[in-house]
Amino acid sequence: MHILKSYFTGLRQAGGRGKMVALLWIFNLLFAAVVYRLAAAFFSQAFGSSAVAEDLLHGFDTALFLEMLVHNPGPQALVFKAMVFLGFLYFWVSLFLTGGILQVLSAPARPEGDASPAQRFASRFFQGAGKFFGRFFRLALYSLILWVGLAVFQFLLYTAAKPLTGGGTDEKMMVIMFWVWVGSGLVLYFFISMVLDYARISIVLSDTRRVLRALFRALGFVLKRLLRTSTLYAMLLLTGLAIFLLYWAIHSMIPTHSLASIWLAFAIGQIFILSRGWLKIAFQAAQLEFYRTRGTLDITA
Repeated sequence: MHILKSYFTGLRQAGGRGKMVALLWIFNLLFAAVVYRLAAAFFSQAFGSSAVAEDLLHGFDTALFLEMLVHNPGPQALVFKAMVFLGFLYFWVSLFLTGGILQVLSAPARPEGDASPAQRFASRFFQGAGKFFGRFFRLALYSLILWVGLAVFQFLLYTAAKPLTGGGTDEKMMVIMFWVWVGSGLVLYFFISMVLDYARISIVLSDTRRVLRALFRALGFVLKRLLRTSTLYAMLLLTGLAIFLLYWAIHSMIPTHSLASIWLAFAIGQIFILSRGWLKIAFQAAQLEFYRTRGTLDITA
């Protein structure tokens, strides 16, 4: 089956891209370090060197946390604005790196015995990242058509659910409609994300500048092969879920009452971040393989 072939090709490709995984790990580590410094500064200002701060390290206390938020509105607002800015920056830098990932993955395999210098990966990666960033930026703007459509659909579904719940008096129906609302939102979110993945793949493989056309062609590609593209995407999502559950299970068994256990938890966390980079590459590689074997590349530049 083409789906299984694409899935395992993606996993194999990601497993052989150690330099790219390491680059994504460094990128995530830098952002995590900034977030940690902001959070540490906030906690330090809120509690100082009191025993309360030390207690929070050994276990989360909801009452203390809420008290901290209520009595420190100024720093809280500043941290919130910083987090929003970092989230915005993270998205665009991640988009920049995606161009590099696809450039490397879409390059033809080197002939056996080709002893290319180590610099070649970096130059090819950042060349692709810079080359396609502008096009991916425009694609992100055009994709607002789809995201606004999602928001409108969710609003209409929410409005239509009100009479069914008797204005909020039928609790059982409220629970059912809530999960219908959440489930449909997640399905459409992943659908749009999948379409954008294929649009970026199409742009890179055909080297087209017709971004809007690439978006609608990707939409047509996904709808025409909805079962297969969705199955491949779901398999990759379940792989990511399995990795997260494994990480959570291991992390939850580690006590945090000693310096050694804290360092162990940190090391396991870094392995998890590495696995996220590996999964991101696997997503791109698997969908790229599927598009190459099942798609058409007649978009002209």
